[in-house]
Amino acid sequence: MPYGAHTLPIMEKYTGFHSTITPIDLQPQKGLSQLHFLDKRYGPKAHGFKIEDAQQIVHHMRTFSHVASEVGVPVVQAAGHVIYKNGHEGMVDLAEYVPNVGHNLLQVMEKDIKMGDISKAAARFEEYLSLFRRVWNDGFRISLDPPLTNFCVDEKSTLWYVDCMPPRQKLSDGSYISEWPNPPDSSKDFIVDRYFSPHQARIIYAQALRASTAIGIPSSLVRDSVINVLGDEAQEAITINSKEQARLLTAPCPTDVDLLRIMASEKYAEGALEKSHLDTVYKLCHIGIGGILPTHEEVIQASLLLK
Repeated sequence: MPYGAHTLPIMEKYTGFHSTITPIDLQPQKGLSQLHFLDKRYGPKAHGFKIEDAQQIVHHMRTFSHVASEVGVPVVQAAGHVIYKNGHEGMVDLAEYVPNVGHNLLQVMEKDIKMGDISKAAARFEEYLSLFRRVWNDGFRISLDPPLTNFCVDEKSTLWYVDCMPPRQKLSDGSYISEWPNPPDSSKDFIVDRYFSPHQARIIYAQALRASTAIGIPSSLVRDSVINVLGDEAQEAITINSKEQARLLTAPCPTDVDLLRIMASEKYAEGALEKSHLDTVYKLCHIGIGGILPTHEEVIQASLLLK
C-alpha cells in the first residue's frame, strides 16, 4: 500500500530549529484535486534577517536545489519565496512555499516495523544512506542534514530531502555555508568538517541509531548499513576505541559532541542508558544556531551521564 495521506496522520504545525512549518491545503478550482503545501517561515526565532541576507538565502536555496538535482538527490522544489517585514526595524522574515510530498522517513519506517516488515524499513534506511553517498562521491558541493525527519516518502515511495535551510554548500570562492548565520571563528573549522567530510557519518550514525532504536530497529542493522553504504571512512569515523572512550569520559571537549552522542545512542540501544539520560546528553551536546558549541561544563555533564 502506498504511503499517502490516508495511511498516516496529517502533518500538524511544527516549530523546528530554523523554521515554523504550517500545512496548507489549496483547492485551485472546483473539480480539481486539492493541493497540499507547506508554509515554511524562516527568521522569527532570531528577529529575522536583513533584507540583503534574505535575498542571498533565496539565491543559495536555488543553487542548492540545482546542485542536488545534478548529484541525484531528489529535493522538493519551492513553488515560491516571499520576503516580508516582521515588525523589527530593518528586518524581514522569509516564507518558502513547497509541496507537501508525503510523510517523514522515520514515520514510514515505524509503520513498516509495526506491519512486521523490517526488511522494507532496512531498505528505506539504505536508500537514505545512498543519498549521502552520492553527495560524498560528488565531493561535498552540498551537504544534507542527517535527521531522518528531514526526508519524506511520497505515495510512489520516492525519498525526498526536504530541509534546505540552511542551504549547506561550497561557494565559488571556496568558503562554505555550514550554518546560518555562519559559525564564529572558534568553531568554523569543526562545523565545516562536520558536514563536508566523512566525519558527517558521526551525525548520521548517532541520529539514526537514536531514532531507529526507539522504533525497534536493531542497532547492528543501523551500524552495518552505515558501514556498507558509506564505506571504510565512515567506519573509522564512528568507531570509538577504548583509549578514546576513556578520554571522552574524563576530559571531553566541546568538539566531541558527536562522539558523545554516539556513545549515548549505543548505550541506549544496549539498554544501558535510560531514555531520559539519552535525551539529556543530546540536549547538553546541542550546537546552537550559527554553530555555537556547547560549553566545557555542558560536555562534562554529558560525559558524567555515560559513566
